[in-house]
Amino acid sequence: MHSAYDLNHIYENIGERIKFLRQVLHLSQKEFANAIGISQSRLSKIEAGEPTKESVLIAISRTFNVSLEWLKYGTGEMFEETIPQTEDDFLQWVVHKVIQELRKKGIRPTAKKVYRVSEYVAKRLMPEWQKALKGRQRIESEILFKALEDGLEFYKQLEEE
Repeated sequence: MHSAYDLNHIYENIGERIKFLRQVLHLSQKEFANAIGISQSRLSKIEAGEPTKESVLIAISRTFNVSLEWLKYGTGEMFEETIPQTEDDFLQWVVHKVIQELRKKGIRPTAKKVYRVSEYVAKRLMPEWQKALKGRQRIESEILFKALEDGLEFYKQLEEE
C-alpha cells in the first residue's frame, strides 16, 4: 500500500494529486473547497477518486496557479512559472521551488515537511521578493539558490528529529 505522501504515488490519479496539492498548501478540505467554489463533501469524493468536471480543474488551476497538465495527467510542473504578484502567489512559488529542489536530490518528503521547509525558505526570501516586486524584476538566482540550499539543510535537520 502506498502513502498519500509518497511523491511517486501522487501521480496515479487526479484525486490524489488534488489531495497532495491541498496538503502542500496546508489547507483543510473546507478551506480548499471554499476557495474553488465547491462543497467540502464534493472535494472529499474527488480526492477519493470520483470523476470531476473540467470546470473544477480550471478553478483549481486558476485559484492556486497549478498547471492543468499536472492536474489532469500528472506530467509537467505542478505550479505554473510566473512572477509572483501577491504573497499567496509567492508562497505557492516557494512550495514549487522546494518540491523541485527536493526531487532533484531524490528526496520524497511528506506534505508536512514540504510545508515546513517552504515556510523556512519563504522567510528568507520574503525581503528579496518584496524588492523584486517593487522593481518589477526577478529574485536574483544566487539568492534563490542559497535559500533553497539552506532549505535542504533544514530538511536534513527535520529528518533527524
